Amino acid sequence: VSIAYSGELMPAAILFEPAHAVYGFAITPVGFTAEFGRHHRVHPYLQTNEGIIASSEPIPINVIGATGLNFVIDVVGGVRIRTSERKAVSLGYKFLHISNGFTSAVNPGVDNNVFYAGFSILR
Repeated sequence: VSIAYSGELMPAAILFEPAHAVYGFAITPVGFTAEFGRHHRVHPYLQTNEGIIASSEPIPINVIGATGLNFVIDVVGGVRIRTSERKAVSLGYKFLHISNGFTSAVNPGVDNNVFYAGFSILR
């Protein structure tokens, strides 16, 4: 088992709500990854990241007191496939929670289920 620091950058985060899409940008500078069986070319991992997301409109829309600047936390499970000694492709599932952490009078929050693919440059 290997445990490492893992920050993320989401240059395009899109939340689809009924008949509407909200665009945003997120950065999660606090995170950790636990990899299991790292010596194998294909191995599972668990990850969590925490940070902020800025969106073009309040999240969720149509909620009085919702904000366009929110906190984000995710919990991830997936598989990493090394394509070379320093590069890998990741496939997985991410549970993503967005809320304002009661920085306004209401904290509506949004929970997302995300299937994703990613690319990593490894040290």
